Formats: sequence, structure tokens, C-alpha cells
Amino acid sequence: MQAVNFQLSATRYLVVGEDELDLHNDFALVSVEFNALQQSVALSWRRREEESDSRSLPRLVSLRCEGVTAFSATLGDSSLPFGEALCLSSIGYYSTEVPEQFWIEEMPEDRWGWSFQFQSGGEFRVSGSKAYATAEP
Repeated sequence: MQAVNFQLSATRYLVVGEDELDLHNDFALVSVEFNALQQSVALSWRRREEESDSRSLPRLVSLRCEGVTAFSATLGDSSLPFGEALCLSSIGYYSTEVPEQFWIEEMPEDRWGWSFQFQSGGEFRVSGSKAYATAEP
């Protein structure tokens, strides 16, 4: 999948413009929306208010994947507190050749899907054509 206006960095950062956003420490997942008719998946994170420098971070960060050809969700350990269970652990890639999540520093291949793993062991996987990021102040 092609990242149109952002980059993924160091397994948990989303780089939008000049901002490197730590989706593990500074943001909490608030929604995942799959739209079958539009072939899209949207993931949204809200800024954690308890962060000391939170005023300089966007209030809401969203990723919208278009041309989605595959989407799956695996539930994790339900005994964890809700906020901790959905805390992003890592973002990486997966492919038919490497079904486990992996990370590379080079430019990823467009045919690879993206894997979002959480502290609970849960995971969302998305394959598609393009993805766009938005960061709302």
C-alpha cells in the first residue's frame, strides 16, 4: 500500500509533514471503520491529554486506507484494561511471503499490507492501494 502524504517510522511513528507522531505513547486508538462499499478502512487516534507537551500535538490523527482488498482483526487478551489493550505496540508490514509482522528501513513495496499490533496481542491488517494521513490541531 502506498503512503501518499506521510511515512511510517521506527515501528510506531507516523511522520506527517514536519511532525513525528508517537502513536504508542502520545495517542490512544478511538475508532476503526471499515466501509465495504467504499473499500476503505479508517483508523483514528486521539491525543492523550495526560502528556505534558500535549498542546503541541494534534488533537486527532487519522489514517484512511483506500482501495482496500483485505482487512482483518484479531482480538487480543481481554483481561487487560481497555485503554492498555488498545495501546499501539507496533506498525509494520506483512506479505504472502512473510505472514508475521516485519519492519524495514528502506522504501516498502506497495504490494505489502500493513499490520497494526496492540499491547493486548490484538492486530488489524489492511491491504489496499493508497493511504492518507490527517492530523487535526
